[in-house]
Amino acid sequence: MTSKTSQLSAENLKEAGIKSLQNASELVQEARILYEHKCWSRAVFLCCISGEELGKSFMTLSAVVNQMTGKFNEKRYRERFRSHGEKTGSMNFFEDVFVSSSDLPIHPREIDRATKMTERIKLASLYGDYYGTEPHKPSELITEKLAAEALRLAENRVEYFTKRVRPMFDHVLEINPEKMICLQAEILGTSDIQVDS
Repeated sequence: MTSKTSQLSAENLKEAGIKSLQNASELVQEARILYEHKCWSRAVFLCCISGEELGKSFMTLSAVVNQMTGKFNEKRYRERFRSHGEKTGSMNFFEDVFVSSSDLPIHPREIDRATKMTERIKLASLYGDYYGTEPHKPSELITEKLAAEALRLAENRVEYFTKRVRPMFDHVLEINPEKMICLQAEILGTSDIQVDS
């Protein structure tokens, strides 16, 4: 489905991205309260969900751009918007591309590995399960140290998104779609795309 037949406008998408960021912030605030009450496993769970919400915010910013350039696939977007792995993977990709200070190339397998690890931690922080033959509940597995690290990361992520990504939503609808196509081509390394000015 292209943007010509989409039910979601660029404005709808912009609002969804902002609300995802706001929800991520609220989740981190609630995780802080749980952490302070020594509910470490549930604090970790909320931190993981906060990361998913930030992933949704990032993928939605991209969707706004795609909607404005006529390249928006609403069906695919809605699938990604609801997929835990896609949201976490989007967050991991964002950090590797825009936040990491590493000059090493991005490896999709590493992003996939990190995404799967985050999903395992998220589930272990919410559900009792067997580890080998031994049953464990989350509070037996999630340590104060792990919760503190997860909370620090989640707080830093929300702060970064609030300062760096949130302002992009305010200006994205003002960008000329033709210039946006050129910018996408430049970022993606597909400079063979020509747009008449």
